[in-house]
Formats: sequence, C-alpha cells, structure tokens
Amino acid sequence: MSEYRIDRHMVAEDWPLWLLILAELAAGLILLPHLAGPVPVHFGLNGQPNRWQPAREAVLIMPLLTTVLYLVLLLGPLIDPRRRNYAAFGPTLRIVRWAIVLLLVAVQGAALASAAGTPLAGRTIPRVVAAVLLLVPGNSMGRLRPNWFFGIRTPWTLSSDEVWRDTHRLAGRCMVIAGLVAVPLVFVATLWATEASVGLLLTAVIVPAVYSYFRYRAVTSPRQR
Repeated sequence: MSEYRIDRHMVAEDWPLWLLILAELAAGLILLPHLAGPVPVHFGLNGQPNRWQPAREAVLIMPLLTTVLYLVLLLGPLIDPRRRNYAAFGPTLRIVRWAIVLLLVAVQGAALASAAGTPLAGRTIPRVVAAVLLLVPGNSMGRLRPNWFFGIRTPWTLSSDEVWRDTHRLAGRCMVIAGLVAVPLVFVATLWATEASVGLLLTAVIVPAVYSYFRYRAVTSPRQR
C-alpha cells in the first residue's frame, strides 16, 4: 500500500474550498463598515450569544482559523507514524475536509448576518453542527484505518487494530442513527431540541469509546491466560 501523498490532483480537487474561504473573507470585509458593534462568536444552548469579538477581529479570525484547520487536515497525515494507512481512506478524508470548511463558513455567515441586524435563531447553529458532525463522518467511520489524527482514538483502539476496526464500525452505526434523529431537530426551534442534538452527538462518541475498552479486554484476555 502506498503512503499518503499530496499531489497537484488532490490540491486541485479542493480549489472550491479555497474560493469559499476567500469569499468568506471578502463578505466579512464588505460587511465590516455596516457592523455597528461587536460580532457574536459563540451561542449558548438557549440561542443567546454569550461571547463577542470586535468586528474587525471577527471578520479576520474565522477565515484564518478555517484556513489553518484545513491545512491541518490536509498536512497532518504527512507526519503520522502510520501514514501508510491513509491511502486506504483518502476519499473519506476529503469528505471530512469539505464538511469542516463548509460548516465553519456557514457558522461565520450566521454570526455576521446576526451582527448586521438579520435575525437568526442562535439555537439553529448547534443543531446544524450536531447533525453535520454525526451524518458526514458517520457514513465513513468504518473505512478509517488506525492513525493518530482521525477517528475514535482511545488507548485501546490505538493498541489493537482489531479493536480499532470493531469500534469504528459501531461508531459509524451510532453516528448515522443519531444523525438521522438530529436532522428533524434542526427545524424545531426549542431549547430541548438543541439540548437533544448536543446529547446525541456526545452519546454517539462516548458509547464507542466505552465499547473500545471492553472490546480490548475481550480481545486481549485470552492471550494473557
């Protein structure tokens, strides 16, 4: 199996993401003169903003953060000791890169629109985030191979390829089921729907992590006898 490499073809496939990040920055700079005050950058579960940034910082920091995170997702595998495994799930990594960038751009757009006076339901943001983070990776979790950057990285999955495989198969099922439940909640503008969405996201991550411990014990205990 060949190692993970970054070539011109891979970068060329991601050109819409770079265009989107530039559009995110351009939109912020265009709106900057019309932003009367600080921009909300974090919302509580009740939908109310609880953290703000000066408009100029908010316009510049999010595109910078989106760019840095994209580069981490793209370049991180190059320094992974198990980078040979990435060749087995390259398309999955591309899906994750696209989902994360699109999600961050959407969150920035919602924050700028809110600061510019367009009323947006703050509760919608965590519900959308939960649904995306469940459905998009969930469909591909079973394809992930052992690595140090992506997936359910517990001491037990990193110590056994068999535990890694079984844990991620379970994680994929948990995330897809939770995501299908979370999608209708996006359109329910109540506090309980937001809390339920966040709860689904946490449950879909915690359950496989706990399972990995018991699966590791089951896999290794016969060898210790």
